[in-house]
Amino acid sequence: MSAGTSGWEAVPSRSIPFHQGLYSNIKRLVMQNTNYIANLIALRRWYLDVRSRVIGSGKMEKALLAGALDILMAGVNERLKTFGEVAEGMDRSIEVYRFVSKKTDDPLIEKRIRDVLPSFDRGGKIK
Repeated sequence: MSAGTSGWEAVPSRSIPFHQGLYSNIKRLVMQNTNYIANLIALRRWYLDVRSRVIGSGKMEKALLAGALDILMAGVNERLKTFGEVAEGMDRSIEVYRFVSKKTDDPLIEKRIRDVLPSFDRGGKIK
């Protein structure tokens, strides 16, 4: 600790360059979003298989269950839509990467493209 008024030292700031349209870690983005979608689907399945058995049979309870299922499905659809937008932006991201890195032929980026792009069709849907 320093002798400052708060008792803590300031952390030096880092400047991370930002490039519009560049996906700097596409593998992380795909993995985290896939995990998020899987969790939404699992939660929806839980509502269908478990929660639906223990809620009351009244009109309100059924409406609440239907609303929860709809919201979860809307979350899945929204994330898939966003995935489609990412897939559509990959060509631009590659162009920006090549411009920023001054590399026109980079085996690493070509490998990453081969690893990730086969998972999507051009409509952004996961195959």
